[in-house]
Amino acid sequence: MSLAKQEKRDAHAHGHDAGAFVRDVARVCDERGLRLTAIRLRVLELVAEATIPVKAYDLLDRLKDGPGVAAPPTVYRALDFLLEHGFIHKLRIDQRVCRLPPSRGSTPGSVPDLRPLLKRLRDLR
Repeated sequence: MSLAKQEKRDAHAHGHDAGAFVRDVARVCDERGLRLTAIRLRVLELVAEATIPVKAYDLLDRLKDGPGVAAPPTVYRALDFLLEHGFIHKLRIDQRVCRLPPSRGSTPGSVPDLRPLLKRLRDLR
């Protein structure tokens, strides 16, 4: 199954709110005095919209459709920022990234329970 078909199927089944996640991260960045640049925001939006973990080059392909020029170092720097501040998680298995699933009472940057995500990944294999 293609990535796009898998994402559509999973989005329908799990219905996560990417917009709310991005707004929460933007709020936390503002509270912490962190600079959420346009490219960081766009990379965050793409990761948040993905229903399965994505690779940097998947993000780069999607960024080519938007304004400006996105090069691999730009995407990697944006991902490094999001990782450093705990907004996304890097899966060491195959270098994919995903947004951190919310847990009760959590905020972006807090440590969530990753067990449901890991179960979904095992189910995809």
